[in-house]
Amino acid sequence: MPSSFLSLFKRFSKRQPSICIVIPYFGAWPEWMGLFLESCRANPSVDWLFYTDCKTPQTDIPSNVRFTDLQIQDFLAMAERKVGIRIAWDNPYKICDLRPAFGLIFEEQLRRHQFWGWGDIDVIYGNIRLHLTEEMMSKDCVSFSKEHLSGHLCLWRNNQTVNNWFRSLPDWQERMENLEYTQLDESHPDVIPDNFRVHAEYSFNTPLSPKTPWTDGTFNCPNEWYWTKGSLTNDIDGNREFLYLHFMHWKGGPWPRKWGNAQWEKLDKLVHLAPGRASLGFRINENGFFPLTE
Repeated sequence: MPSSFLSLFKRFSKRQPSICIVIPYFGAWPEWMGLFLESCRANPSVDWLFYTDCKTPQTDIPSNVRFTDLQIQDFLAMAERKVGIRIAWDNPYKICDLRPAFGLIFEEQLRRHQFWGWGDIDVIYGNIRLHLTEEMMSKDCVSFSKEHLSGHLCLWRNNQTVNNWFRSLPDWQERMENLEYTQLDESHPDVIPDNFRVHAEYSFNTPLSPKTPWTDGTFNCPNEWYWTKGSLTNDIDGNREFLYLHFMHWKGGPWPRKWGNAQWEKLDKLVHLAPGRASLGFRINENGFFPLTE
Protein backbone atom coordinates (compact mmCIF):
# COMPACT_ATOMS: atom_id res chain seq x y z
CA MET A 1 0.00 0.00 0.00
CA PRO A 2 1.57 3.39 -0.99
CA SER A 3 2.67 5.45 2.03
CA SER A 4 0.52 8.46 1.02
CA PHE A 5 -2.59 6.30 0.80
CA LEU A 6 -1.72 4.56 4.09
CA SER A 7 -1.38 7.91 5.84
CA LEU A 8 -4.77 9.03 4.51
CA PHE A 9 -6.35 5.71 5.48
CA LYS A 10 -5.02 5.93 9.04
CA ARG A 11 -6.34 9.48 9.42
CA PHE A 12 -9.89 8.65 8.44
CA SER A 13 -10.04 5.16 9.98
CA LYS A 14 -9.56 6.58 13.47
CA ARG A 15 -12.66 7.62 15.33
CA GLN A 16 -12.96 11.39 15.17
CA PRO A 17 -13.60 13.31 18.40
CA SER A 18 -17.25 14.33 18.72
CA ILE A 19 -17.96 18.08 18.51
CA CYS A 20 -20.99 20.17 19.45
CA ILE A 21 -21.16 23.91 18.71
CA VAL A 22 -23.52 25.72 21.11
CA ILE A 23 -25.22 28.91 19.96
CA PRO A 24 -27.65 30.84 22.19
CA TYR A 25 -29.35 33.21 19.74
CA PHE A 26 -32.15 35.67 20.51
CA GLY A 27 -33.97 38.08 18.21
CA ALA A 28 -34.69 37.21 14.57
CA TRP A 29 -32.99 34.86 12.11
CA PRO A 30 -30.95 36.50 9.37
CA GLU A 31 -32.04 36.17 5.75
CA TRP A 32 -29.23 33.68 5.01
CA MET A 33 -30.14 31.24 7.82
CA GLY A 34 -31.20 28.52 5.37
CA LEU A 35 -27.80 28.68 3.67
CA PHE A 36 -26.01 28.54 7.01
CA LEU A 37 -27.97 25.39 7.85
CA GLU A 38 -27.14 23.86 4.48
CA SER A 39 -23.45 24.25 5.29
CA CYS A 40 -24.10 22.53 8.64
CA ARG A 41 -25.83 19.65 6.86
CA ALA A 42 -22.68 19.07 4.80
CA ASN A 43 -20.80 18.43 8.08
CA PRO A 44 -22.78 15.47 9.48
CA SER A 45 -20.10 14.52 12.04
CA VAL A 46 -20.45 17.89 13.83
CA ASP A 47 -23.50 18.85 15.93
CA TRP A 48 -25.05 22.26 16.48
CA LEU A 49 -27.26 23.12 19.44
CA PHE A 50 -29.30 26.34 19.36
CA TYR A 51 -31.06 27.91 22.34
CA THR A 52 -33.37 30.56 20.97
CA ASP A 53 -36.61 32.52 21.20
CA CYS A 54 -36.87 32.48 17.39
CA LYS A 55 -39.25 30.10 15.70
CA THR A 56 -37.60 27.07 14.13
CA PRO A 57 -36.54 28.14 10.62
CA GLN A 58 -39.05 27.22 7.91
CA THR A 59 -36.66 25.01 6.00
CA ASP A 60 -35.45 21.43 5.96
CA ILE A 61 -33.57 21.18 9.26
CA PRO A 62 -30.42 19.04 9.15
CA SER A 63 -30.39 16.05 11.51
CA ASN A 64 -27.22 17.36 13.19
CA VAL A 65 -28.83 20.68 14.19
CA ARG A 66 -31.20 20.94 17.14
CA PHE A 67 -33.28 23.91 18.29
CA THR A 68 -34.43 24.35 21.89
CA ASP A 69 -37.00 27.01 22.76
CA LEU A 70 -35.69 29.34 25.45
CA GLN A 71 -36.29 32.95 26.41
CA ILE A 72 -33.25 35.12 27.02
CA GLN A 73 -34.27 35.76 30.64
CA ASP A 74 -34.36 32.01 31.31
CA PHE A 75 -30.97 31.52 29.66
CA LEU A 76 -29.43 34.31 31.75
CA ALA A 77 -30.95 32.84 34.92
CA MET A 78 -29.36 29.49 34.06
CA ALA A 79 -26.01 31.19 33.45
CA GLU A 80 -26.24 33.02 36.79
CA ARG A 81 -26.93 29.78 38.62
CA LYS A 82 -24.23 27.74 36.88
CA VAL A 83 -21.44 30.31 36.95
CA GLY A 84 -22.29 32.00 40.25
CA ILE A 85 -22.54 35.60 39.05
CA ARG A 86 -25.16 38.37 39.03
CA ILE A 87 -26.45 39.37 35.57
CA ALA A 88 -28.31 42.68 35.33
CA TRP A 89 -28.22 43.00 31.53
CA ASP A 90 -30.35 41.49 28.75
CA ASN A 91 -28.46 42.52 25.59
CA PRO A 92 -28.19 39.43 23.33
CA TYR A 93 -24.82 40.54 21.94
CA LYS A 94 -23.40 40.72 25.46
CA ILE A 95 -23.88 36.93 25.68
CA CYS A 96 -20.54 36.69 23.86
CA ASP A 97 -18.87 37.51 27.19
CA LEU A 98 -20.41 34.32 28.64
CA ARG A 99 -19.00 32.08 25.89
CA PRO A 100 -15.91 30.99 27.87
CA ALA A 101 -18.34 29.48 30.41
CA PHE A 102 -20.54 27.60 27.91
CA GLY A 103 -18.91 24.27 28.77
CA LEU A 104 -20.08 24.74 32.35
CA ILE A 105 -23.45 26.36 31.57
CA PHE A 106 -24.41 23.56 29.15
CA GLU A 107 -22.56 20.70 30.84
CA GLU A 108 -25.62 18.40 30.94
CA GLN A 109 -26.39 18.91 27.26
CA LEU A 110 -22.76 18.31 26.23
CA ARG A 111 -22.02 15.14 28.19
CA ARG A 112 -21.70 12.88 25.15
CA HIS A 113 -19.35 15.21 23.24
CA GLN A 114 -15.58 15.27 23.56
CA PHE A 115 -15.37 18.88 22.33
CA TRP A 116 -17.73 21.82 22.51
CA GLY A 117 -17.48 25.12 20.73
CA TRP A 118 -18.98 28.54 20.38
CA GLY A 119 -19.72 30.16 17.05
CA ASP A 120 -21.45 32.89 15.03
CA ILE A 121 -24.09 32.51 12.34
CA ASP A 122 -22.68 35.13 9.95
CA VAL A 123 -20.59 32.30 8.52
CA ILE A 124 -20.77 29.58 5.88
CA TYR A 125 -18.87 26.41 6.74
CA GLY A 126 -16.65 24.46 4.42
CA ASN A 127 -15.53 20.90 5.15
CA ILE A 128 -14.77 21.26 8.86
CA ARG A 129 -13.18 17.86 9.43
CA LEU A 130 -10.82 18.39 6.49
CA HIS A 131 -9.14 21.17 8.46
CA LEU A 132 -9.12 19.60 11.94
CA THR A 133 -5.89 17.63 12.09
CA GLU A 134 -5.09 14.96 14.66
CA GLU A 135 -2.54 17.33 16.19
CA MET A 136 -5.14 20.08 16.59
CA MET A 137 -7.64 17.73 18.21
CA SER A 138 -5.01 16.63 20.74
CA LYS A 139 -5.18 20.15 22.26
CA ASP A 140 -7.50 21.60 24.89
CA CYS A 141 -8.35 24.71 22.86
CA VAL A 142 -8.46 25.24 19.10
CA SER A 143 -8.66 28.87 17.99
CA PHE A 144 -8.69 29.93 14.35
CA SER A 145 -6.87 33.15 15.08
CA LYS A 146 -3.44 33.80 16.63
CA GLU A 147 -4.12 37.31 17.89
CA HIS A 148 -7.19 36.43 19.97
CA LEU A 149 -9.59 33.58 20.58
CA SER A 150 -11.74 33.38 17.46
CA GLY A 151 -15.23 34.55 18.34
CA HIS A 152 -16.78 33.19 15.15
CA LEU A 153 -15.61 29.61 15.94
CA CYS A 154 -13.54 28.23 18.81
CA LEU A 155 -13.34 24.63 20.10
CA TRP A 156 -12.68 23.36 23.64
CA ARG A 157 -12.03 19.94 25.12
CA ASN A 158 -15.00 18.94 27.23
CA ASN A 159 -13.85 18.19 30.76
CA GLN A 160 -14.29 19.82 34.15
CA THR A 161 -10.87 21.48 34.21
CA VAL A 162 -11.17 23.06 30.77
CA ASN A 163 -14.79 24.06 31.34
CA ASN A 164 -13.71 26.19 34.31
CA TRP A 165 -10.64 27.77 32.70
CA PHE A 166 -12.43 31.11 32.42
CA ARG A 167 -12.05 31.59 36.17
CA SER A 168 -8.34 32.22 35.57
CA LEU A 169 -9.07 35.22 33.32
CA PRO A 170 -8.24 38.60 34.89
CA ASP A 171 -11.41 40.29 36.22
CA TRP A 172 -13.57 37.58 34.60
CA GLN A 173 -16.53 38.06 36.95
CA GLU A 174 -16.50 41.84 36.71
CA ARG A 175 -16.36 41.61 32.91
CA MET A 176 -19.22 39.09 32.68
CA GLU A 177 -21.36 41.25 34.94
CA ASN A 178 -20.44 44.51 33.19
CA LEU A 179 -23.38 45.97 31.28
CA GLU A 180 -21.19 46.46 28.20
CA TYR A 181 -19.56 43.80 26.01
CA THR A 182 -15.91 43.41 27.10
CA GLN A 183 -14.65 40.93 24.43
CA LEU A 184 -14.01 38.21 26.97
CA ASP A 185 -14.51 35.60 24.22
CA GLU A 186 -11.74 37.24 22.18
CA SER A 187 -9.06 37.26 24.86
CA HIS A 188 -5.47 36.66 23.74
CA PRO A 189 -4.57 32.94 23.80
CA ASP A 190 -1.69 33.75 26.15
CA VAL A 191 -4.18 34.25 29.00
CA ILE A 192 -5.11 30.55 28.93
CA PRO A 193 -3.34 28.70 31.79
CA ASP A 194 0.11 27.34 30.93
CA ASN A 195 -0.92 23.74 31.68
CA PHE A 196 -3.51 23.92 28.86
CA ARG A 197 -2.57 22.81 25.37
CA VAL A 198 -3.57 25.46 22.83
CA HIS A 199 -3.60 25.48 19.04
CA ALA A 200 -4.02 29.05 17.77
CA GLU A 201 -3.51 29.57 14.05
CA TYR A 202 -5.21 31.89 11.58
CA SER A 203 -7.35 30.01 9.06
CA PHE A 204 -8.02 32.91 6.63
CA ASN A 205 -11.70 33.08 7.49
CA THR A 206 -12.52 36.81 7.52
CA PRO A 207 -11.67 38.59 4.24
CA LEU A 208 -11.36 42.39 4.05
CA SER A 209 -9.84 42.65 7.52
CA PRO A 210 -7.60 45.73 7.58
CA LYS A 211 -5.27 44.08 10.09
CA THR A 212 -4.75 40.52 8.83
CA PRO A 213 -3.15 39.87 5.41
CA TRP A 214 -4.59 37.26 3.08
CA THR A 215 -2.96 33.99 2.01
CA ASP A 216 -0.34 35.68 -0.22
CA GLY A 217 0.70 38.22 2.43
CA THR A 218 -1.13 41.10 0.76
CA PHE A 219 -4.48 42.68 1.56
CA ASN A 220 -5.92 41.60 -1.80
CA CYS A 221 -8.85 39.51 -0.60
CA PRO A 222 -11.28 37.35 -2.59
CA ASN A 223 -14.20 39.12 -4.25
CA GLU A 224 -16.38 36.02 -4.45
CA TRP A 225 -16.75 32.69 -2.64
CA TYR A 226 -18.20 29.39 -3.85
CA TRP A 227 -19.94 26.74 -1.75
CA THR A 228 -20.36 23.41 -3.54
CA LYS A 229 -21.54 20.31 -1.65
CA GLY A 230 -19.60 21.29 1.45
CA SER A 231 -16.51 22.56 -0.35
CA LEU A 232 -15.71 26.25 0.18
CA THR A 233 -13.39 28.00 -2.28
CA ASN A 234 -12.97 31.51 -3.72
CA ASP A 235 -12.00 33.37 -6.86
CA ILE A 236 -8.29 33.92 -6.12
CA ASP A 237 -7.01 30.86 -4.23
CA GLY A 238 -7.70 28.21 -6.88
CA ASN A 239 -8.75 24.81 -5.53
CA ARG A 240 -7.70 25.60 -1.96
CA GLU A 241 -10.54 24.78 0.42
CA PHE A 242 -11.31 26.90 3.49
CA LEU A 243 -12.71 26.00 6.87
CA TYR A 244 -15.37 28.71 6.87
CA LEU A 245 -16.18 32.14 5.53
CA HIS A 246 -16.92 34.80 8.13
CA PHE A 247 -18.61 37.51 6.05
CA MET A 248 -18.73 40.16 8.77
CA HIS A 249 -17.23 42.85 6.55
CA TRP A 250 -20.00 42.51 3.96
CA LYS A 251 -22.74 42.08 6.57
CA GLY A 252 -21.90 45.38 8.21
CA GLY A 253 -21.77 47.02 11.60
CA PRO A 254 -19.68 49.86 13.05
CA TRP A 255 -16.24 48.26 12.61
CA PRO A 256 -16.69 47.12 8.95
CA ARG A 257 -18.27 50.47 8.16
CA LYS A 258 -15.22 52.23 9.59
CA TRP A 259 -13.05 50.47 6.99
CA GLY A 260 -15.29 51.22 4.01
CA ASN A 261 -17.15 47.91 3.93
CA ALA A 262 -20.69 47.01 5.16
CA GLN A 263 -21.88 46.67 1.55
CA TRP A 264 -24.92 44.59 2.51
CA GLU A 265 -26.36 47.36 4.65
CA LYS A 266 -27.39 49.17 1.45
CA LEU A 267 -29.21 46.16 -0.05
CA ASP A 268 -32.91 45.38 0.25
CA LYS A 269 -32.41 41.68 -0.50
CA LEU A 270 -29.44 39.39 0.11
CA VAL A 271 -30.50 35.87 -0.86
CA HIS A 272 -31.20 35.49 -4.57
CA LEU A 273 -31.83 31.76 -4.83
CA ALA A 274 -34.83 29.62 -3.95
CA PRO A 275 -34.52 27.60 -0.71
CA GLY A 276 -34.53 24.34 -2.63
CA ARG A 277 -31.52 25.44 -4.69
CA ALA A 278 -29.13 25.77 -1.74
CA SER A 279 -27.97 22.14 -1.90
CA LEU A 280 -26.88 22.73 -5.51
CA GLY A 281 -24.37 25.32 -4.36
CA PHE A 282 -24.19 29.11 -4.26
CA ARG A 283 -21.94 32.14 -4.67
CA ILE A 284 -21.32 34.83 -2.07
CA ASN A 285 -20.13 38.33 -2.88
CA GLU A 286 -20.68 41.98 -1.92
CA ASN A 287 -24.15 41.81 -3.48
CA GLY A 288 -25.37 38.81 -1.50
CA PHE A 289 -25.98 35.10 -2.20
CA PHE A 290 -26.61 33.76 -5.72
CA PRO A 291 -26.89 30.39 -7.50
CA LEU A 292 -23.60 29.01 -8.78
CA THR A 293 -24.99 29.38 -12.30
CA GLU A 294 -27.64 31.88 -13.28
